[in-house]
Amino acid sequence: MQDFAGAVFVVSVHDFLYARDNREVQYLFNYLVIKCFNLVVEGNSKISYYIGVGKKANSSTEITTEQRAKVFKALSDPTRLRMVEMLTSRNRMCGTEIAENLGISLALLCHHWNTLEHAGLIIKTKEGQTASISLNRELLADCFSNIIG
Repeated sequence: MQDFAGAVFVVSVHDFLYARDNREVQYLFNYLVIKCFNLVVEGNSKISYYIGVGKKANSSTEITTEQRAKVFKALSDPTRLRMVEMLTSRNRMCGTEIAENLGISLALLCHHWNTLEHAGLIIKTKEGQTASISLNRELLADCFSNIIG
């Protein structure tokens, strides 16, 4: 077996795969990448590795009209707009705290949470059993700065 000590492995995923809304395709691809990589490094205990598969970073800092439309569509719901307004005054909030403040169930919160996350407006972090979100202020500012001037 070849010695891979000190090697860096990079997996590149094209945007077309992640442009689809089909999460099953994304999960299947991630699973296959990890399984194939494990075959390469099997038996070589000197290798430690981390595989992160996600959206390709946009090389352009200019936000597109389609991205802005997705953000504004997500903000068109009063509950989601109130969530964003709450997050502007707080750095990070957990799901139960948001649901209690809005007076909605956790199931409904998850629906709104996923919509905002898909639009890129929130960033989800998980610490143990607790998931919390923070506002993507840069994206929000970019969306409005292109309109206001």
